[in-house]
Amino acid sequence: MASADPSPAHEAPPKLDDLRVEIDALDDALLELFERRMGVAMRVARLKGDDGLLKLRPRRESAIVARLAAKASIATPELIAHVWRELMAHSRHSQAEMTVQLYAPNAAVALREAARERFGRVTPIVAAGSPGEALAAAAAGEVVALIELDGVTWELPEGVRILGAVETADGRAVMAGRMAEADIPDDELAAIAAVLG
Repeated sequence: MASADPSPAHEAPPKLDDLRVEIDALDDALLELFERRMGVAMRVARLKGDDGLLKLRPRRESAIVARLAAKASIATPELIAHVWRELMAHSRHSQAEMTVQLYAPNAAVALREAARERFGRVTPIVAAGSPGEALAAAAAGEVVALIELDGVTWELPEGVRILGAVETADGRAVMAGRMAEADIPDDELAAIAAVLG
């Protein structure tokens, strides 16, 4: 990992106030870039139209995070994943308001937090009374069903597929929604097989 201080050794140490001014300028530049990115995301939404599938594209999101983590010299992969997942969630939200329908009779707190980590804090999470209720919502709209595996049997409605798996210390769950298999990252396919296997 590269040195965190790129200033030449012969320069006098900067004053704290000077560094704070520099951070403020960087924050302003980041805000401008975030807003430009949001504008492009809105243009993407207009071009995509409504194909009947979720706006969520986890394969693309994973590729973006991996590409940026590989380029970083100071920022940790965890920081990059957290910041970009939130940024992408807000971009996605500007395209269509996705909701998570959570059926979790035993591990609601842990699975709700896992959903927030995965889909961003901007994504509403609504409790579902049954797997069927969550899956019906996923079949009908911009919804991801997050269903705890608690021994209750259920069937996927037409057009809905398993998108991923979540494991916490308190329980396991699968995510389901309207998505093309090509949009599901390979690591999610492996996680699905592990959880359902």
